[in-house]
Amino acid sequence: MENKSFLAAVAQRAAIDNPLATKLTEALSAIIAESAANDCRVAIPGFGTFAGTKRDEEIVENPQTGKMLLMPPSLRLEFFPSSMLNKAMKGGAL
Repeated sequence: MENKSFLAAVAQRAAIDNPLATKLTEALSAIIAESAANDCRVAIPGFGTFAGTKRDEEIVENPQTGKMLLMPPSLRLEFFPSSMLNKAMKGGAL
């Protein structure tokens, strides 16, 4: 689903206009990004949990050149679906 279709679906389900749906999804994205950067989890009941994980620096080998590279530390966003969402994905009712 593309962003435009997603925003239209949110607006229709919530009975709001598209600009408000856009603001709401942008606010949710910002909250998740800020929380992940601060090493906090964001749990959305019935949907899942977003968590930021830190990866330490590591030395890797470039497979094409064989050179060793130092990869800097980074943050990664992980999503853990709730059991309710897993059931819905497997064909169960929400």
